[in-house]
Amino acid sequence: MGRTIGFGSHKKRIPYSHYGKVVELPEHPDISKTLEAAVCRAVRGHYALEVKSHDSVHYVLSITGEDGKDGNQGQIVSLDAKAKRTYRCWFNFEAAGGKVRMQWSGENGQTVHTPQCGEPQPDSN
Repeated sequence: MGRTIGFGSHKKRIPYSHYGKVVELPEHPDISKTLEAAVCRAVRGHYALEVKSHDSVHYVLSITGEDGKDGNQGQIVSLDAKAKRTYRCWFNFEAAGGKVRMQWSGENGQTVHTPQCGEPQPDSN
C-alpha cells in the first residue's frame, strides 16, 4: 500500500497510527532512546520495518501484535547497524479468531525463522 509512519515519513500515512518517544532516562540519554510506531486496527498483510541509522549502534527491534485481550504475540531481533545505512526487516501480521500472529519474513513474504533485514543500503541524505 506504500503507507508509512515515523520520523521523516512523507508518503501516505497509515490510518489509526502514531509514532513517538516511549521513554528516555535523563542519566543516560545517549543509550536510552526508545521509539514506538503503533498501528491500531492493522489489517492482515506483509509489512516492512525500516531503520535509518545515523551512527554505528546496536538496536533491539521488537514487533508486537495485541488484540486487547490474551491473543498477543511478539518477536525480537538484534541489529548491529552501521552509520548512515538503511535497514529493512519484513514481517507478516494476522489477527483472526481471537489470535494474533506475527512472524518475521523475507522481502517476498515467505516466513523465516531468523529475521532477515536485507543488505543495508547507503542513506540518500
